[in-house]
Amino acid sequence: MNQDEAQMQDAEVSTPIKGAAMRRMIIVGGGFSAATLAVQVLRTTDVPVAITVIEPREVIGAGLAYSTMDPDHRLNGPLEGHMIDPACPDELLQWCLAERILDRDPDCLGPAGHAFLRRGDLGSFFSYTVSKQAREAKCGSTLRHVRDVAISVTCANEIYQVETKEHGVLTAELLVIATGNPEPSLRAPFPASAHLHPAIVANPLEPRRLLDVADNARALVVGSGLTALDVVSTLLRERPQCDITVISRRGLRPSAHAPDIVERPSEDAAAAKPKVPNTDAPVPTFLADEVPSIRRWCRALRTEISRVQEAGGSWHDPFDAVRDTVWKLWPQLPIDEQQRFLKKLRVYYDVHRFRAPVMNDKMVRKAEAKGRVRFLAATLLNVDAPAKSLNVTADMQVGADKTRLRRDYDLVINCTGLDARSALSDNPVLVSLVEQGMLSVHENGLGFDVTANCEGVGSDGTIQKNPAGDRAPVCRHIRRPGGSYVHRSASSAHCAGLERHNHLARSGKSLRR
Repeated sequence: MNQDEAQMQDAEVSTPIKGAAMRRMIIVGGGFSAATLAVQVLRTTDVPVAITVIEPREVIGAGLAYSTMDPDHRLNGPLEGHMIDPACPDELLQWCLAERILDRDPDCLGPAGHAFLRRGDLGSFFSYTVSKQAREAKCGSTLRHVRDVAISVTCANEIYQVETKEHGVLTAELLVIATGNPEPSLRAPFPASAHLHPAIVANPLEPRRLLDVADNARALVVGSGLTALDVVSTLLRERPQCDITVISRRGLRPSAHAPDIVERPSEDAAAAKPKVPNTDAPVPTFLADEVPSIRRWCRALRTEISRVQEAGGSWHDPFDAVRDTVWKLWPQLPIDEQQRFLKKLRVYYDVHRFRAPVMNDKMVRKAEAKGRVRFLAATLLNVDAPAKSLNVTADMQVGADKTRLRRDYDLVINCTGLDARSALSDNPVLVSLVEQGMLSVHENGLGFDVTANCEGVGSDGTIQKNPAGDRAPVCRHIRRPGGSYVHRSASSAHCAGLERHNHLARSGKSLRR
């Protein structure tokens, strides 16, 4: 732990405003959403707030996504699109210059000069900013990091009691659930004991597990999204003779960025600035008058893409116009339309929304051309992992003709993505809230039911109102939930994190990560 992080544990800063009562806020979870909320509250509140963040990791801000230290695990968007406070859009760039990040990581620059930072560096920026803001907090506010796990929540007389594993019961008037995503886990057809097998990697975010094989190992990557791209990049760097097969049901993979991001500009043309997601943008005109229907919206989007491409543009601009306003569009859809999207179209949205870092995409495609990596549209049917064997046998069904294929592998890596159901079942705090009826699973099955201000909606329809009322601390520029399951709004505005790089909603009636 560095000096900034140590000081943050018990930071007591500035003098409280006379007569203003200290408000207590507990944030359960300490990833990006917790960091952006804490920073904005500490910067803007006009009443003193005592914030307690319950997070088992050593720092606040890194979370699951930005804890990786692998040098080839990069952000999937340019530097300019990432921030902790929308009011300070250049804050990350200034930190990178001060820390000489671009000098220490020259490979982060793509052909057009846009930086794709290592995810671990962004996590360091988040934790640094939280620590710094704790020392500079307004109105006598404080920030305390409790390295622990919350296991249950109760509420009596408008005071929340959060029971932790090691630190007893913590109390506050304001509660934010920002537990984020669970660690990846194995799903069918992996057998129940598969996580114990030395050749099966259940959590691909543990890169050291990938190195426990010979250089000429045969590796099977199950899933073909951004996590798979991370894993393949690591294997190509560390095990150059490894034979890699990547499978997914449809054979899709993350799309490339727009040409002005990927391609080197001509000598007489200046490098284009990345288009930073603008969540304040109006709904695009080609959708504004359409009836809320997935079919109608898709038809309108395809028509607009065709028009733009005929004029010499790319599909990225029309798609991004939808991406930036999806938080406004999603609540307009009836539940059956939302469920239809999640079942039929989400995977296609994801491969266009979550684009490949330029350098990783180049590395993998180069290896693919040499035959070292192959991508297959295949369904995994069975995994045979005998306890006494070092190998794993996988049965799969390949292609449109459903050819059966059975092969042995030295390493099988699970990259099937996040499981919204396990986010509830594996999290004792969420289970506690649901069992008490304080939180209810949204009827579309994706997340939890919340109001426009991220206030939890109970099983009986009761909204968990903010007892602080108009004196609650206010965050600026937050327009929608993003990145957290929020039970109680800690703000009269939306207090969940604004993820500029992630626009698929997981919470209730919004569409994001």
